[in-house]
Amino acid sequence: MKDAKSVDKSKLPFTTKEEATKVLINKVGITQLNEIRHQVQEGTISNEEVLDEVQSKLSEDEILALKVIAYKELYNQ
Repeated sequence: MKDAKSVDKSKLPFTTKEEATKVLINKVGITQLNEIRHQVQEGTISNEEVLDEVQSKLSEDEILALKVIAYKELYNQ
């Protein structure tokens, strides 16, 4: 997450939560995202399993873009 602070944002595939949502829906699928949400709420999936599932569907650049968005959200930047 620390690397997210110094990333050149002009090279990322997306930079907003809205764009990230579209990519996640297209790459992971709304059904799978809903299933993951349900499993998280039920406590039947670990954080690592969620990350593995999502990371297996995204490119390194897309994962980095998500980290940048998360960093901005966490630190209001």
